[in-house]
Amino acid sequence: PDATELPTVTDACGITVTPKYAGATRYPYKLSDGSWTVSKVDHKYKYTACDGTTKDWKYTAVVKDLKPEVTCHADINENTDAGKDYATITLDDPTVDDVCGTPTYAITYSPAIPTGATTTNASGQYPMGKTTVTYTVTDNIGQTATCSFTVTVGDDEKPVIVAPADVEVDNYAAVPAVFTTLEEFLAGGGTVSDNFGIDNNSFRYENVSDGNKCPETFTRTYYIKDVNGNEASDVQLVKVN
Repeated sequence: PDATELPTVTDACGITVTPKYAGATRYPYKLSDGSWTVSKVDHKYKYTACDGTTKDWKYTAVVKDLKPEVTCHADINENTDAGKDYATITLDDPTVDDVCGTPTYAITYSPAIPTGATTTNASGQYPMGKTTVTYTVTDNIGQTATCSFTVTVGDDEKPVIVAPADVEVDNYAAVPAVFTTLEEFLAGGGTVSDNFGIDNNSFRYENVSDGNKCPETFTRTYYIKDVNGNEASDVQLVKVN
């Protein structure tokens, strides 16, 4: 305390005695709510009267440790790596602060830990969808603090579709039938692929003539979607001479 908070003592000589600081003793201390303080400190003062007699006085200060603080990364939205079903995310360590020492932290993930990530490093290969990353910080007296953020991975990569080779025939009787199903398309030499998977039911086609005769060209456009709704197309030309 400052001088105005110390007891005022007058000795037998009528003199106001000025105390001398006699040091402090620090103790670990547990508050009534069960939380720990950094310390309890007994500050001691000694008063000496004009006849040489002394009297000690002390006051006790309880200094409560503030909980640690942790600041997480902002929420992240990324698309998958090219040709992959995950996004490679590199993350810095969180910002951690505590008034007494350096706290430790552990990381948990929901619904599952990404490939390459650990309980102390959140960088890794995050799967399609939303992953919640939570940091739990613990200081040297067991107090904790948490923060969380989400990593949301989307798929904007179109599937790959390759139509069969162009065809040129001499008469209409030789014009091949258009592929009306994915099975026919694949059997005829076409291919489809995607980093997540193909929606087989999304296969469709257009068969458009240029309106000419001798020669007449049919433009056959084949379409396919992946399981996340991205669509791609490719063209096969059929020319009738």
